[in-house]
Amino acid sequence: MSNKLIFIFLLTASSAFAQNKGMFVVTRDYRIRPFPEAATIILDWKSLNVQNDFDITENSFGKAITKKIVDINNDNQPDHVVIEYVFKSDEQQYSFSVKPNNKPITFSASNATADARLKITYLKNISSEINNWSDKIIESVMSFNPNPDKYDYETAFFMNAMFVRYLETKNQSYFNYIKKWVDRFIDSHGSLDPKQYKVDEYRLDNLLAGRLFISLYEATKDSRYKGALQQLRQQLQYQPRTVDGGYWYRQSCPYQLWLDGVYMSGIFLMQYGKVFNEPKMFDQAMQQINLVNEHNGDTESGLLFHGFDESGNASWANEDTGTSREFWSRGIAFYYLTLLECIDYIPLENLDRKQLGMKFRELTRPIQKFEDPTSALWYEVINKSYEPRNWFETSASAMFAYGFAKGYNKGILDKSYLAAAQKVFVSLQRDYIFFDDQGRLYLDGTVKTATLDPKVSKGDLDYYVSAERKINDLKGLAALLYLSMELD
Repeated sequence: MSNKLIFIFLLTASSAFAQNKGMFVVTRDYRIRPFPEAATIILDWKSLNVQNDFDITENSFGKAITKKIVDINNDNQPDHVVIEYVFKSDEQQYSFSVKPNNKPITFSASNATADARLKITYLKNISSEINNWSDKIIESVMSFNPNPDKYDYETAFFMNAMFVRYLETKNQSYFNYIKKWVDRFIDSHGSLDPKQYKVDEYRLDNLLAGRLFISLYEATKDSRYKGALQQLRQQLQYQPRTVDGGYWYRQSCPYQLWLDGVYMSGIFLMQYGKVFNEPKMFDQAMQQINLVNEHNGDTESGLLFHGFDESGNASWANEDTGTSREFWSRGIAFYYLTLLECIDYIPLENLDRKQLGMKFRELTRPIQKFEDPTSALWYEVINKSYEPRNWFETSASAMFAYGFAKGYNKGILDKSYLAAAQKVFVSLQRDYIFFDDQGRLYLDGTVKTATLDPKVSKGDLDYYVSAERKINDLKGLAALLYLSMELD
């Protein structure tokens, strides 16, 4: 049986489970979105596609919410569902899950008036009808945001995945979309927009877009992209470092090494080194990978802590080791993929190539150990399945599964990991992927952010499990795109 046939069988066997859960999205379609903000949400009963009573969970923070079922014309049939809700952040979209509870319908009186500024989108699960996942993801993002205009690592993460798909399909609209975004930030002389790229902040996140500068330079030979690359390279030349040479995550978080930082810098250095024939870049990338492994790694679990503070001054730093307190899934996933994707660029004869493969296999074992056997997904805090406030996080789950599939396709892992990756994808389709009436894809359950900035985070369990979740977060969609391409 082929890989594709196995995948279709898994999807068909599990598709019935998706019918037990529905979803709707509330969009605050206005520019200034204060928080907290109280609002009345009125839902159309028929659009919810339910027969009996149901429970509603708001997915941003995983809380059950109360509702009223209203019969407005006294015919003993439900017409509306009324929710009094408080938006707790400035996010534009909030998702809500609907799950039947098999209880009889009880009507409540209500004279509520809906907030006309709120747009309700009712979603459905039609995953079994999708044949081309990669293009569906990309086309959905392009439809939702035809003119992205923010220089950030979330967009760069997705655009890098999209460029891989462009290379596979030669779809010119993909190339144009990526190029249009990049060109917003680079002037005719190859200088990055100082309003978007603030070099004195020394953010490693800013480097992820640099991979696109490299890709576009290779494709067009336009010297502007090379000029922008020189600015990023100069940033790294002066990047603040720990005593042993580790890049600080950013200027405002001194002495700190974060797992996601090495993804931003390490692969950029490797790709730059290959394209411009600068072998010393391979050495710099390996230095960062090894330092993070040394300082953030935990020998007992085999996992890596989200952060390390050389000074020990951060409120979250262990007084003996300097590490943060918890194992954050997406941080580990970023480091995991750094090991794997660097192999794409380092020469075959370079001895560090073998080391990367060994480190990748070693980290695969504890990652697989902490996968939830029922859902085939991973928790936000990866090793604490027993914590009732913990929850399955979709971006890390897709990233780990992408690592499994790519690891198999590169000959590093055995075929059991391909099957494991397929199970993850099916689980995501069943429980976290929905579609609107235009056929556009929505991915739910992605943590918005998890920071170790002491101004806003203690880096403790309560912080991670209480973090806001977001629908159609580009970090989750990028991970899903990478996974879908690797399984194609």
